[in-house]
Amino acid sequence: ACLKGVEASAFSGGNVVLGPNSLVALTTGTNNVGLGTDALTSVNEGIGNVAVGHQAVDSVTTGSHNIGIGLSALNATAGAASYNIGIGDSSLGVNADGSYSIGIGTGALNSTTGTGNTALGSSSGQANGAGTYNTLVGYGSDVIGASLTNATAIGYLAKVSASNSLVLGATEANQVNVG
Repeated sequence: ACLKGVEASAFSGGNVVLGPNSLVALTTGTNNVGLGTDALTSVNEGIGNVAVGHQAVDSVTTGSHNIGIGLSALNATAGAASYNIGIGDSSLGVNADGSYSIGIGTGALNSTTGTGNTALGSSSGQANGAGTYNTLVGYGSDVIGASLTNATAIGYLAKVSASNSLVLGATEANQVNVG
């Protein structure tokens, strides 16, 4: 079955679509899956993208192998961004051209443009900006400074402020104590 106004040939190549405005710009892309209103709306040449949810992965055009699950997951991930995984509402929401990042949790890595970042936990990595290869684990874990590299924050509200550094736990009432 085809969407109204879309030629049957546009959905050859193993593409699957279910939802209004999903995969509407598709030209030569193959093996894409768009499930939900406005899922993968801009993809035209991308390969192997999966979008499940309203406006999931809706700005990627030529990027490949992205997975967005949840309302607006990878919503503004644009252009040739590839190999990203966003699970949770607004995860990796504004990931302009960044690749190889993983955001799991509502709003995880919502404002990153960097590459190779991992954020696990709701609201984690929201200040990451252009940071690269950062690892943020725990609710609200984040960087202090939008261009850090190879920084790690682990724990509830843990914040790391320098590249090539590790912070375990937050400060004050949420501080991690050993022993």
